[in-house]
Amino acid sequence: IVDKDGKLVKFLRDSGYRALRQDISKPWKFEGLIEQAVVAFILSKDPEANMAALEHIQRVNPTCRTFVAVPDEMSEDDRRKTKADLAFSPEATVVDDLTSILVEKGLLEAEESVRKARGLERLVRDAFSDEMLIIMHNDPDPDSIASAIAMQRIAAHYGKAGIIAYGGEIGHRENRAMVNLLDTRIFRMDELEKPIGDYTLVALVDSALPGSNNSLPRDFRPEIVVDHHDVNVDLVKCDLLDVRADVGATSTIMYEYLDLLRIPVTQSLASALLHGIMTDTADLTMRASRSDIEAVAQLHTKADHDMLLRIKSPDMSNEAVEILGRAVENKKIRGAYMISNVGYVKESEAISQAANLRVSLEVVNTVLVFGEGGG
Repeated sequence: IVDKDGKLVKFLRDSGYRALRQDISKPWKFEGLIEQAVVAFILSKDPEANMAALEHIQRVNPTCRTFVAVPDEMSEDDRRKTKADLAFSPEATVVDDLTSILVEKGLLEAEESVRKARGLERLVRDAFSDEMLIIMHNDPDPDSIASAIAMQRIAAHYGKAGIIAYGGEIGHRENRAMVNLLDTRIFRMDELEKPIGDYTLVALVDSALPGSNNSLPRDFRPEIVVDHHDVNVDLVKCDLLDVRADVGATSTIMYEYLDLLRIPVTQSLASALLHGIMTDTADLTMRASRSDIEAVAQLHTKADHDMLLRIKSPDMSNEAVEILGRAVENKKIRGAYMISNVGYVKESEAISQAANLRVSLEVVNTVLVFGEGGG
């Protein structure tokens, strides 16, 4: 507790509280406390002193949650401009009301998330290397891709080059369209310029155990692990571990980091994160948590919905169009079932595209399209 009233500070100390006599309008005089703070309540009766303290805290410790007292007449728009987590009027708010507001906003439960965000910030900012290797799980899906790009954005914010890599292949035309539209270079593991062991800052996203559905050696120890899958966290060895099995998508966790660290989210990144969450939660119908829903609500206003439409409905390849024609020509329908032999194919994925389209065009509910060859 910081206050310039010497008698109050003495009373607080005598009552067992940690108290410092200082003027909050001069926050640089107790900067050490600010750097350690997770939550700051700025409650003096001097609005100018409160704003000075708020601005200094936001600059020195951007992950600190801030609750500031403002004049009752301050407009809602001006309160939002303070960028505090909560700007409230002491005259209109009693302690019970404030507690209810904090609980409703989920801010009383945010301490652990803030600590992890600060830990991530320190790891990335203070790393000796100017590169971060970001590993996705094998055959990455939209959630993995979006999470990796978000981690790359965090790395860039602290002056590090984020290198995204994966094992397997980026299958499904929607996933390839996503990568192409986001205009982000993603490397296969065998394309990396140096061995994995030569990278001193490695993050594993949307996967937790090295060697389990990712291309890291089983005995590898990454610095950062962020995932939402249910795993035995006791087996995970790293400096920063954030595995939340109660969250529907890793993209939700990564968006929370960006928000807590006050890192601007571009329209394309918002689109990627939104698509990642919606894909992994089946449009919020499967394993969607409150955090997922809140993230979607915020990202929806930031996203490029034309880009999302192009991701979800990419152009069909020439071979897919050709195979669709063969599927129509060779089809045989029995009741609600359709079967078709399309012959030789180069891209096996084109068969599933043709089958999905036939389901939408025919009065059938089951389609079997098959061919030979392909890769």
